[in-house]
Amino acid sequence: MKDRACIQTLIRSGVIEDLPLLVDIQRRASLKGYPEPMRTLLGSRPELIYGSFRPQWFADDHVQVATREQRIVGFAVLERSGGDEGEMTALFVDPDCWRTGVGKALVDTLVALVSRRGGRRMVVMANPLALDFYAAAGFILERYVDMTNATAVPRSVLEIPLSSNAQLEAKS
Repeated sequence: MKDRACIQTLIRSGVIEDLPLLVDIQRRASLKGYPEPMRTLLGSRPELIYGSFRPQWFADDHVQVATREQRIVGFAVLERSGGDEGEMTALFVDPDCWRTGVGKALVDTLVALVSRRGGRRMVVMANPLALDFYAAAGFILERYVDMTNATAVPRSVLEIPLSSNAQLEAKS
């Protein structure tokens, strides 16, 4: 059997046909990685996960899907939240692939997308249990935010350096 960390992770744009698999990954990752009472809520109301997806995300190329050996093992959603800022609104990895580089590959892909679109930073409203992951990926805890469905949600920020291409374009 191959070492899971050595299997190549490929990232592609998500399509609406991926939705059932993405929902399953989010459900399994949430049940394993979210704190109570969120686990109980999602376990008893799986329709909440389906309802969290917007079909327009797929049409607008906001969903990035990670695959290994042609199997979907994770996904991330990038939304615009301002002129120079992108917001990662979802990042879920199949629990069988945790700690194998899939999450980092998805973050790196979103950072590249934000940078290409002129963004200088990416933000995430992070799962408190994933703060170590986000810190390792370069995010810095900015503040805690109260949201309609949760209080004291960590907002973390990743500053994106200007790429050499962006620097060349800015000089022209």
